[in-house]
Amino acid sequence: MSREAVKLLREYFGLNMYEARSYLAVLKGASTHKEISRASGVPLPRVYDTVENLERMGLVRITDSGVEAVEPSAAIRAMMIELERRFIQEQEERRRAGNKLVSILSKLSRERSEGSAILILRGLNSIASKMLEICDNHGDLVFTVRKGVRVKERLKPYLEALATSEKRIRFILHSRISLSEEDLQFFRKINAELVFSENVMLDLLVADGEEAVIGLPAGGEDAIAIWVKHESFTSSLMEAVNELWEYANKNQK
Repeated sequence: MSREAVKLLREYFGLNMYEARSYLAVLKGASTHKEISRASGVPLPRVYDTVENLERMGLVRITDSGVEAVEPSAAIRAMMIELERRFIQEQEERRRAGNKLVSILSKLSRERSEGSAILILRGLNSIASKMLEICDNHGDLVFTVRKGVRVKERLKPYLEALATSEKRIRFILHSRISLSEEDLQFFRKINAELVFSENVMLDLLVADGEEAVIGLPAGGEDAIAIWVKHESFTSSLMEAVNELWEYANKNQK
């Protein structure tokens, strides 16, 4: 049995040792499973599945008279065409995977350099201080308010510090919230734009799509919020609240 042929079939065409030796046995005239086993040295129980594999590869065919080899030049040429097709397909899949991987890794690199961070804020004073810090550094501020209205009197002194013509301050309040005349005067004082929406799900502040505070106010020192600085997350959040703003503003007119 040709060692070189076995080596070439294994290295370049993906056959294992049993498949290569059985194929050569069939080429030499073995046609039954027992003959193939004797000629190749492959254990008889393994010859059955090995011959089926060779048939799927297009190297042999199983007929009523036994196993016979497909003409080698046609069989090997067909295998080369199939291998080339698979290679092209794998290269295309690898290219797509590579582009996706570069995008993910580049994003992670940017996030690291931009100082992405998540911080839990505990207590109303801690939340308010972070809000002021964010508001000092950004010009487009959007608040959504649901349960946060419970602590509005505690927050008003902090929010008054936001009043400036250089900032755009918007509030989207849940539709169930009712405001007194004093509340309305407060919003006018800080030059805030105001709409109502039943789609407000939680309390948050988004600033320029760069930073956000997501709050779960329980009142006083039990208040909890999460500060997030993450480019893709906060920009997506800003996009969402802008859509909510436009929808609520259109329906309010």
